[in-house]
This record gives sequence, C-alpha cells and structure tokens, in this order.
Amino acid sequence: MSIWQRLFGKSTEQPAPPVPAPALVQTIGPAPQPAVETPKLKGIGTLEELCTRDDILGAEDWIEQAATELKAEGTRGSDALARFILEMLQCRSTKLLNAFAVAAKLAPTPELESSLRSVAAASNLAPQPRGLRFRPEIGGRGQVGWTSGGGDRMRRNANKVLEILAKAKGTRTTLTREQQEALWLPPVALAGLSAGTAAAVTIGSSSFTEHRVTPEVARWAKPIVDLIQKASTLSRDDQYEEAIEIYKQVLEKAPDAAIALMSIGCCYGHTGRKSDARGWLERAAKAEPTNERIRRNLEGLKRM
Repeated sequence: MSIWQRLFGKSTEQPAPPVPAPALVQTIGPAPQPAVETPKLKGIGTLEELCTRDDILGAEDWIEQAATELKAEGTRGSDALARFILEMLQCRSTKLLNAFAVAAKLAPTPELESSLRSVAAASNLAPQPRGLRFRPEIGGRGQVGWTSGGGDRMRRNANKVLEILAKAKGTRTTLTREQQEALWLPPVALAGLSAGTAAAVTIGSSSFTEHRVTPEVARWAKPIVDLIQKASTLSRDDQYEEAIEIYKQVLEKAPDAAIALMSIGCCYGHTGRKSDARGWLERAAKAEPTNERIRRNLEGLKRM
C-alpha cells in the first residue's frame, strides 16, 4: 500500500499519460512587474513525472524522493510545490493526493498554506484550462471536475495537510527578542557590539529604543544580517523576485525573523501580489507585535 493510500485512503484513478509541459516581490508602491521565468526544481520534476506517467505501480518511493529534493530547497521548495498544487487544482486532478503527501513533509509557508486552502474551498467543477497537463477526474463541454465523492476527498485531505503544517509551525523554534532585535541592526553597529554595550538604532524613519545585544548573539546574527543587506540591495534595484529568494534563505537560518517576513511582504506588494503580501506582513506582525514599521506597512497595503 502506498504512502498516500495509508494517509488519505484508497484511490481508483488510473495514471495519466505524459503530456508535454508548456513553456513557463520594502515599501509598497510601483506597478506590478512582469513575471520572471524560473527553472523547474528537481523535486517538482519528480512529482510531475509521478502524476503523469502510467507505468508507476507504487508511489511511495517517488513521494519520498520528491519530498527529499524539495526539502533541500527549503522554503523555495515549499513555494514551488504550492504552484504545482494550484496547477493540478485547475485540472481537478485526483493526483493531488501525491502532492498532499509531499506537502505534509515540507516547511510551512504562506504560499503552500494558501494553495491548500484553495483546494479546501474549491468547487467540484471548473472551466477547462489551456494546456491541460493533468488528467481530470471528469471532463467535457469545456469543463473539468471532480465527482462529488472525489471533490469531498480532495477538500478533506487538503484540510488534513493544513492541520499537519499548523502543528509543524507550533513546534518550530522561535527567535528570542534579543535575536529579533539584532537582525535589525546595521552591520557596522553589529560588528562593534561588545558585552553590555547599549546600541541606539535608527533605520529609515523608525527609531528603536536602546537595547543590549551580547557578543554571542551578535556573532550569530552577522552572517544573517549580511544576507539581509544583500536582499535589501536587490529590492532597491527592483529585483524583487531575487530579493525574496535571499530573504527566504534568511528564514532558513532564523525562522520567524520579523525583518525578513516584513521584507518579503513588501517585495510582494511591489509586484502587485496583495494577497501574498498580506500573508507575509501578518506573519511579521505576529513575530513582533509592537513593531511600528511592520504596522505601517500593513496599513499601507490596505490603502493600495
């Protein structure tokens, strides 16, 4: 019995034949930029093959391989899987169960959770998309869909994975207040800190009250702040997608770093992706509820 059969129950769907794949954002303001084509991640290729080939008898090994490959990519892998899930949703494919089994093993991100919520709220029928790559459960007259039982099953299991991801977030190590504050410090201030030294920090128009950062925390923060500076430079040059990837590397090293969460939200706001921006900014506000800069960015997003 395969892994998704054990997690989600038995499926009677026959595998789909292979179909050629089509050719394929810290303040808020400018108009949306054109989407940037990105190469397919190895784990997505593995999962895509599993969901389109008709000669695979057991899915478990393929699911484990795809999960391992996407885990190695960190949050980037989770976000790539989110896009894959949304494409399969458009096709109303019951092969989504394979993607769910992989999703349950990855790091939770707003994009991944959003894609699963889209499945959980989806209707059984939808217009047939162009370039249909995954076999729908039923189809005809310009529509694709799930049967009543198939749709209930997809929605139920999307909610199960959301519960798994919520538990994963609950057990994840969070940063201390001192670590959070250290990540807002400019590199020069960080490098000059010594035991018991107070640092008054001003970033942009936001003033922080005096706080202390120990040498141990300063040393921990330095390589992460270097990444933040690199991403900040990219975003100032309007290279928002590239900046987002660097900020997500920050989150791999410092989960729930408010400065990175806020910055990703602002980058998405620059590209016009308001829903994604809101998700990341709300996570930043949860990580640092009293941060005035995060609050102003959320208010700015609401006015857009």
